[in-house]
Order: sequence, then structure tokens, then C-alpha cells
Amino acid sequence: MQMARAAQDGLAQQLKSAESDVAQLKEDLGFFESLLPATGDTSGIHVRSFRVGMDEAQPHAVHYRLLVMQGGSRAFVEQLEFRGELQFTISAVRGGKPLTLSLPQASDARLPAVRLTHYQRIEGDLAIPHDAEVRGVSVRIVKGGQVHATQSATP
Repeated sequence: MQMARAAQDGLAQQLKSAESDVAQLKEDLGFFESLLPATGDTSGIHVRSFRVGMDEAQPHAVHYRLLVMQGGSRAFVEQLEFRGELQFTISAVRGGKPLTLSLPQASDARLPAVRLTHYQRIEGDLAIPHDAEVRGVSVRIVKGGQVHATQSATP
């Protein structure tokens, strides 16, 4: 009986590991699919993939992941490096009232810089008040006060 249970536990662990590998491979596939050229005018900077989610390990934060791409269908042609910054707007409800947070604020930790020639994958966490319910998040790629790209997502 103990051998059968040990074998069953081992198989359950292998299944869990395989499911984790499949999830990572699906995520990688989505990343590479997003590198495919888009149709239409694709010059400039684009947010090709933007996802946000609540993290149970950090209940006072929203986790974000985005792929910033330069050039679209000309993605692998020689280009100059783009340098910009991230700005976020979080729409939430707190105590039954709407709440809008603009990040970064002076007291916040610095957000990752946007520096890319072809593409850059960026992820991190945004602090939110403990009693706020996030409804949506928008990201902007800004250089010299000019918005180059924007995208919105819901958790």
C-alpha cells in the first residue's frame, strides 16, 4: 500500500510539473506570436501584449507584463534605439467610490526604463491601496513628454 501511495504521489508530482511546463510553453508561444508583424501601418512604437493580474502573494499590488515593439513589419531591420518611460493609470473602486491612480508618483519606486531596438519584455508590480478593487490598467510609453504608444488591460 505504501509503495502504491508513493508511486501515486510521484506521478502526481510529475503531472504537476508537466502542467507547469505546458503553461510556460503556451506563454512563450504567445510571446513569439506577438512578434509576428501586424497588418496596417506598423511604424513606430507599439505595445503588442499587455497583461495585468492580481497576485495572491502580494494582495496590495497589480502584476503587469508587456511587450514593447519597434517597427512592426520592419521589426528586424536596423533601427535606432528607442528610450522612453512607462506611465500607468489604474482605475479602481475604493469604498464604493471611483479611484484613479497615476503612476509613477514622486514617492514611488522607479519603474523599469523602456530601452529597445526591436523589442523589450517588461514586467513588474504596481502598488495599490489595500482596500481598492482594480477595474482596469492603462500603460503609456512616453518619450520627452510625447506619448508613443498606449494599451489597456483588465485583471
